[in-house]
Amino acid sequence: MAASGTWGVARVWRMRCGGSMLREDLAALAASGSAHKLAGMTTSLDRLRADDFDALIGNALLVRAGTDEVAMQVEAVTRSAYPTVRALPGFSLLLRGPLQPPLQQGLLQFPHPVHGHLELFFTPVRRDARGIVYEIVFN
Repeated sequence: MAASGTWGVARVWRMRCGGSMLREDLAALAASGSAHKLAGMTTSLDRLRADDFDALIGNALLVRAGTDEVAMQVEAVTRSAYPTVRALPGFSLLLRGPLQPPLQQGLLQFPHPVHGHLELFFTPVRRDARGIVYEIVFN
């Protein structure tokens, strides 16, 4: 990771040497537009659109949550009618996973065929006989 602009050499050094990120480090990282790269993602989340996920409806993807690797099916992409802080309209994804293992809310590594590796926050929203449904919200 190159250290330039507001993301200075001292901040990068602190992170690489195991130091914790300070509030101003986080603000500078967000302003630099490079937070997605630090997380190992290939695309910034604020650039994703509902259209980017429509073609995945009905498809199964192998996702990772913590140490669990689980096949999940993309069930729905729902566009939000409410304003968001994003420059793009908000939306949500519904993923269906198996009953076992039940995953706790947290970060999910999502392999997108076009945008590559995405780390997304997900939460379980319901359980039925066919499995557990999880939601990812982009707002």
